[in-house]
Amino acid sequence: MSVFTAEAECPTGCKCVAPQQFTNGHRVECRLPWSINNIKTINEYNDHVSVTELDLSYNQISTLPANVFDRLTALTTLSLRDNKISTLPANVFDRLTALTSLSLGDNQISTLPANVFDKLTALIELRLYSNQISTLPANVFDRLTALRKLRLYSNQISTLPANVFDKLTALTYLRLGDNQISTLPANVFDKLTALTYLYLHSNQISTLPANVFDRLTALTTLYLENNAITTIEPDAFSSFASSLSRLRLEVNRLRFYEDKTFEELTSLTYLRSDCSKLCCLVGDIDDCRPRCEDVHTRDCVTSRHSCPVRNDREISTEYKMYKNEKKARLDDATGSG
Repeated sequence: MSVFTAEAECPTGCKCVAPQQFTNGHRVECRLPWSINNIKTINEYNDHVSVTELDLSYNQISTLPANVFDRLTALTTLSLRDNKISTLPANVFDRLTALTSLSLGDNQISTLPANVFDKLTALIELRLYSNQISTLPANVFDRLTALRKLRLYSNQISTLPANVFDKLTALTYLRLGDNQISTLPANVFDKLTALTYLYLHSNQISTLPANVFDRLTALTTLYLENNAITTIEPDAFSSFASSLSRLRLEVNRLRFYEDKTFEELTSLTYLRSDCSKLCCLVGDIDDCRPRCEDVHTRDCVTSRHSCPVRNDREISTEYKMYKNEKKARLDDATGSG
């Protein structure tokens, strides 16, 4: 393995790979795959100006000097995950204008400076999961117009500013699960017309505003499980009725469903719910089951009827009946049997 020769020596404890045929620059990896390093400061990496990938994950870095990355202008990938970083200097990433991937997950970050990402206009993926972030500055993502994936799960976020995602028009993947969000602003997702994956599970959401998902016409996956939702409006999913394939609703406080809520979900192939009679409202799909029960029930919930409590034996019997009837219909249709 080759190391730096034209510039500074490879930092102690790191692996430095020189450009290969299909790469544009050096890669510096300062971590061990099966153990935690003891790197606490990163001042010494400031001289490697041709580095394109810098991996500093699984260390004990607690602070970032404000100008530590200023000369790394060729950097496209930066990983600082699994450290002890608690604060980010406001301008720490300002010179990293070529950066496409930034990982800050599994740290102790509690606040984000309002302009900390403003110069990262080429950024495609941002990982902020498993920190202690409680609030998001209203304009913190406004310059990330190329961003496609944003991971904010496992923080302490309780509220979302109404326009916090408005500039993320290229975003396809958004994870907000495992936070403390109790309400969703009515228009918070309105500009995310390219979004295909939305994870809102394990929050404290009690109601879904009537039009909160109306602009998500490309959505294929929606996870809402483990919240406190009591009611879903009949047209809540209508805007992505033809594209949604995966839906999770289990561990909520839902007591009934309107027929119309599910009847238009023609592409749904995966459904999880606490209601054991819900499956047939969405058509004949193979991966539809109540929570913790590997069954596909054949009877329907009717409007404003409470979901019944079922035991495993009843469900198992109905599942067998359903499969037998489905096979008989198939045999009749094909002329076999």
